[in-house]
Amino acid sequence: MELQGDLFENHAVNELTKELGPGFDLILTNNRRIIVSVDRNHSPARARVSRLFSMADSETIRQLSRYIIIGGKLPVAVKSFIHEKAHALAPRKKGKGKLHTKGVVYNLKDMADKVWREYFSGPMSTRITWGSWPTRTKKRARRKSIRYGTYDRDLDLVTIHPALDCPHIPQAFVEYVVYHELLHKIVPPTVGPDGAVRFHTKEFKAMEKKFDGYKKLMEWQKAHVWKALGKAPVCG
Repeated sequence: MELQGDLFENHAVNELTKELGPGFDLILTNNRRIIVSVDRNHSPARARVSRLFSMADSETIRQLSRYIIIGGKLPVAVKSFIHEKAHALAPRKKGKGKLHTKGVVYNLKDMADKVWREYFSGPMSTRITWGSWPTRTKKRARRKSIRYGTYDRDLDLVTIHPALDCPHIPQAFVEYVVYHELLHKIVPPTVGPDGAVRFHTKEFKAMEKKFDGYKKLMEWQKAHVWKALGKAPVCG
């Protein structure tokens, strides 16, 4: 296993390796959703653990090790640690470039300001931008799968897929996507008993349904979105 030359990370690895013993192969990850997982179908078993735990104290490491070995519910101390430190998961060093808010059809800055005024309170500080078109190879696959938008908590940045900047996509649907991503700022993720980070919590889903015309927009999405996306110009 390759290790980064980081004193804290090496210390955490040494502690975990000692606690787990020879029955486990420890693998560090940058996964933002699955913080800890165990695969016992190998010999030795594989424990995949987020690098987040390089910031953990010895007691948290001990309880994490016990959870990996025994299973069951994630210890409260470990769950609290993940929840407290989740913002530090694999911070990305992007977003310093120019934001592209004016599309061919829709202006995201105006749209985000409108959505924020209608559904949230306080000043609108989150940045927003149109994303870039994927590579030519990935463009062929985007008709089968597309991620409408993302919210980067580290950068407080919403990025919307450029395929939505299309006259065949209703403005209300784009506004809903913007609202959905802004909700990720308002409703933080939670950590389940299995150690998985859940972004679409019950609270999130309840607030999502408060968007004006939500039910009709979901019906439109189910019936028409792929046909509409098929008419979106391939730019970039």
